[in-house]
Amino acid sequence: MSAESPVRPRRLSLFLVLLIGAVAFVILALRAVDRDLNHDEHQFLVPAALTSRLGLLPYRDYPLFHLPNLVFGYAFLERLTGELILSAKVLSALASTILIMLIAGVGLLRREVAGKGAWLGVFTLPLLLLCDPLFVFTAGKTWNHEVPTALLALAIVFHVRATGRSAVLWLTLSGVAAGLAVGSRLTFALALVPLACAILLFPGSWPRRFALAALFTAVTTAALTPTLFLLFQYPEPFLFGNFEFPRLPIHDPEETRIHETMTWWRKLRFFAKEVMRPSWAVFVAFIAFGWRPAWIWWKDRSSDAFGAFLVCFTLPFLLAGCFAPSRYQYQHFFAIVPILVLGIAFSAAGPAAWFERWISRAKVLAIFCLTSSLAMGYSSLKESSWKTPDWITNVSRPSEWFPARAARFGAEIRAHTGPGRIATLAPSWPIAGGLQTYPEFSTGVFGWRYAFLVPPERRKRLRLLAPEDLPTRLAEAPPAGILTGVEEKRFEQPLVDYARSHGYREVILRRKQRLWLPPIASDTILFGPNAKAP
Repeated sequence: MSAESPVRPRRLSLFLVLLIGAVAFVILALRAVDRDLNHDEHQFLVPAALTSRLGLLPYRDYPLFHLPNLVFGYAFLERLTGELILSAKVLSALASTILIMLIAGVGLLRREVAGKGAWLGVFTLPLLLLCDPLFVFTAGKTWNHEVPTALLALAIVFHVRATGRSAVLWLTLSGVAAGLAVGSRLTFALALVPLACAILLFPGSWPRRFALAALFTAVTTAALTPTLFLLFQYPEPFLFGNFEFPRLPIHDPEETRIHETMTWWRKLRFFAKEVMRPSWAVFVAFIAFGWRPAWIWWKDRSSDAFGAFLVCFTLPFLLAGCFAPSRYQYQHFFAIVPILVLGIAFSAAGPAAWFERWISRAKVLAIFCLTSSLAMGYSSLKESSWKTPDWITNVSRPSEWFPARAARFGAEIRAHTGPGRIATLAPSWPIAGGLQTYPEFSTGVFGWRYAFLVPPERRKRLRLLAPEDLPTRLAEAPPAGILTGVEEKRFEQPLVDYARSHGYREVILRRKQRLWLPPIASDTILFGPNAKAP
């Protein structure tokens, strides 16, 4: 009986982690499938459709302004399931669920931990993350934030496991996760520095440490194979999309505020005002509970707090990556919050003496996380005028989930146009209806908006389309329809002008968007409810 006693708590811990993960996944997935598309998401969904349906490659056949892993992931899921938007949203929900499970499991799945701090924190720390405003704002979208953050968190956890037995196995897994994270979002590349350097602090001889660091570097490089292949095969469009394009807005005369907002002190001000202040609970909890065990580990290297140290070591590099884009966006700082909560979880899980000596800290941590989560939840409900969220009311109505609504709208477009290409700055809508779009519009409004800053000959090589190129491109491959009313009028005006000058007929759709149809010829087969036989 005594021999089995250590096993039972571990099985119970595993059950609790899986239970928390299952509950979190249901909540996150239901909320994700109810969220509408942001225009940033076209540049991930549409390239995936071009790859899965037509076999096109990023950079070679269409422009891409991010690293390609997420595009390949979404393309694979669409080929597997036949559902582009739904599968992408489920993947995002799964990534956030992994974050929740890691935070819950860090303490519960470690035999050597005294357990009091971990048991108290396991139910409160995931709640702290789920209620965080930045997490709520970002989670459930199909952009490249949740997936790379979950992969980086996995790399950190695998790194911590590598300090014990089976270091080769765990560092191999860490390298795979870290490489996939960087291949999903370029700004995560700086996080490779602390992960590689931390191996030199592992126990053992220096030759062993260098060998493990070399192993991690080699595996990470191998995990970056898709990115490196595209870099060496198509260097100009790759380098343009990931390094040159983000700085093009600086040269746009209409972007009057970018020179002010791109300065470091403005970014720091934005971070303090728009990120730290709303997410105050996470930052306060980390300052109160997260950094002290890391400092203890750094001083004596004997306490069980390497995980807390690794998080603290990684955070400055991760934050520098968040500040790297020329223009800051709220969601660019998403990764900071989950990694901070993971650091709190590592601190709560060890060293045991930290919470044995200050056991009241565990209770304070639990109470703080619970009350601050309730406060953030109350604030969110108050902002929504206490209205029941749609994702709750639509639980039993899959036909009202966003992927189904998008498919209906895409089918409405197809009913008017029939098969063919649709010219639009929001190409996910026709893609959802099984239609095609122009590869030059794979980035939605973004490439179109700044393409005029690129010389015409280079635009051709980069597969970019500027308003002045539109007549020639559409003459080469006339569209079956032109969809407008999906972006700002100033960006769509060239499409409207083209439609009117070429006699396109205007149809008002039920989403108050406009579909422009080609002129009717005498021998043309019409589509739609008013179609007549040829």
